[in-house]
Amino acid sequence: MHFDFSKILIILALLLVVGVPFLFRPASAVPDENALSLVIITPHNEQIRTEFERGFDRWYRKRFGGHGVVIDWRTPGGTSEIRKQLYAEYQAAIDNGPIEPRSMSYDLLFGGGSYEHGKMKTVFKPKGSGDDNGEARSTTISQAVDFSQAQLDEWYGKNEIGRNTLYDPEHHWFGTALSAFGLVFNRDVLREIGVADPVTWDDLTNPKLRGWVALADPGQSGSICTTFDVILQRAGWVEGWRILRESAANSRYFSNSSSKVPIDVSLGEAAAGMCIDFYGRYQAQTIKDAGGGDRVGYADPPKMSDIDPDPISLLVGAPHPELAKRFIEFCLSVEGQSLWQYPASGKSKGGRGGSGDELGPEEFELRRMPVRR
Repeated sequence: MHFDFSKILIILALLLVVGVPFLFRPASAVPDENALSLVIITPHNEQIRTEFERGFDRWYRKRFGGHGVVIDWRTPGGTSEIRKQLYAEYQAAIDNGPIEPRSMSYDLLFGGGSYEHGKMKTVFKPKGSGDDNGEARSTTISQAVDFSQAQLDEWYGKNEIGRNTLYDPEHHWFGTALSAFGLVFNRDVLREIGVADPVTWDDLTNPKLRGWVALADPGQSGSICTTFDVILQRAGWVEGWRILRESAANSRYFSNSSSKVPIDVSLGEAAAGMCIDFYGRYQAQTIKDAGGGDRVGYADPPKMSDIDPDPISLLVGAPHPELAKRFIEFCLSVEGQSLWQYPASGKSKGGRGGSGDELGPEEFELRRMPVRR
């Protein structure tokens, strides 16, 4: 009998390539079949999802014991796209009868602006129903959570940040971080076309930037929708629309994802664009860490930006409502808030909590403003 040793070697090499990652992965990466599960729909990027899943698992094990928690993340797109999806699912559900406890797909909506989370309080009624029947079966997408006022005061202090609130007065959503809105830009590209670093929104209307401005579709991105609203609020209706029109005239595209803008700017595909603050700062740090220097910058336009909470909402019919409430508590704990701003790799210990616990993210520095006072 003749053996083809070359084929055997190929098979062994394939098994080795497939098996090595499983052999050397850390124990924490091995799935726990007995772990609790939480389903979260979110526009957040992979770095935020990774750090909050790790952090919540550590926090939950320490306080409640057991086998920890795994999170089933659902990421269909930006916040505006998520809202459309939830509208469709909840409308279909209410058309077929009352929404029962634990009967829907998701536990929490995590991330997005206060405007989008405010829309989660919209009342739905069955299509074509009379007022009485519709009122009896009406529902919202988010539900109120019964945190005490003392707890809210400890987390937030005064429920106010500029012209906005930090949490919904009716407890349908709770801010977990603070977001600003500004300009991301590539200094190398700007230098080549003879344009100074942008400082104000009006700088995007410079005719030299024709075809060099990156914008996202406000109909698909909640952060860019808020950015456009900020420009109209701060600059005024007439001047604000002039800035938006002329910036759009300079744009090379309208992306369906706001995260594409800082990436394309860093690659030199665009010179400047609008983005949420932590997207710009994170991309600038990523380029710097990779040896790219300070070619990517981010700026909040003075007196022309705004601060908006980045909320979390518990959804009606959540399959795991008690665990979902625990996740909200974690997001507003010292451990959860430290993930937004502390250095990575467990460099910070104790901190303001004074507990001696390791605080902060393990791998990714998120560069966001915490909401807890």
